[in-house]
Amino acid sequence: MSWYEVLPVSALNDKEMKVIEVSGKRISVGKVGSDFFAFDDTCTHYQCSLSQGFIEGTTVECPCHGALFDIKSGNVLRLPATVAINTYPVKVENGIVFVEV
Repeated sequence: MSWYEVLPVSALNDKEMKVIEVSGKRISVGKVGSDFFAFDDTCTHYQCSLSQGFIEGTTVECPCHGALFDIKSGNVLRLPATVAINTYPVKVENGIVFVEV
């Protein structure tokens, strides 16, 4: 696994997400307060983009059918999804967000 520079801290507002592509993977980077999270962008239920959904606390809601995932663990919190998403370590250095993939 390697660390990738993905975006400046200033690129995201609170409760905002942005899709990045790293090593052929579509990953959502989300900001909640001063914390950043990285997780698979694709819902495991219907392949919708989670970055088009809603982030609140440590959860993301899929915009298509309302599946809910924990963005710290990837676990499914609400159906119709039944398969977890991957999450990725994040660090911030000198105003830049890095994701380990």
